[in-house]
Amino acid sequence: VSDDVKAFIQATYTSYTSLGVTNPTLASNVYGLSVPVTNPFIPGSFRSILASRPNPTGDFTFYKAFNILGPRFQSYDYEVWQVTAGLSGKLGLGDWTWDVYGSTSQAKFSNEQTGGASASALRNLLYSPTGGTNFCSGGFNPFGNLTPSQDCIDYISRRTLNTNELKQRTVEGNLQGALFTLPAGEVRLALGADYRYNSYGFNPDSALNQADGTSDILGYSVLRPAGGSVDTKEIYGEMLVPLL
Repeated sequence: VSDDVKAFIQATYTSYTSLGVTNPTLASNVYGLSVPVTNPFIPGSFRSILASRPNPTGDFTFYKAFNILGPRFQSYDYEVWQVTAGLSGKLGLGDWTWDVYGSTSQAKFSNEQTGGASASALRNLLYSPTGGTNFCSGGFNPFGNLTPSQDCIDYISRRTLNTNELKQRTVEGNLQGALFTLPAGEVRLALGADYRYNSYGFNPDSALNQADGTSDILGYSVLRPAGGSVDTKEIYGEMLVPLL
């Protein structure tokens, strides 16, 4: 900038993506499906077994692998950037120098999940007196390895998106130089101040964080939102006094 003032700026940017693949959603002991005995797709041989229970009209739990939705995919997208700029120079008093800089940065993360099944949509289909034909073409027959219509597959499948964001802001200034000279050498002083701000926020998909504390997505667990911020102000002073 001049003989006594220098300036600098630095910027960085990084982005990358990764993909994870796991087995199809399984309605296991964690995600068992509740089915009423009024479901019209219950086979006759199975219906006779259900009728032999102590409570023949009670709902029953059914387990099924949802191969019709394909594997579960989780994509992770990261975007990180930082910009730092500052000035430094001579004060014009002896050897006194100064510097000041500011920095801002942000890291964003998004997690897209596919291959999950909606528990509420499945309940609509399973408890429908028509087997779900009022919700999608052909209805949903969970028994056996029958493939439902694409309309029903689209009705129960879900895509979820979770986001995460971190921010940082920093400002700092410093001043240093000689005050006077003692027999053993110079007495020197350094002063400075800085301010730092950090924030964090995580927002899960609403389907993974329902009002009743459950997840509507079979195959993906409950997630809770989180966030907060911290800001810090500091000053310092140092003095060098040579004694010998």
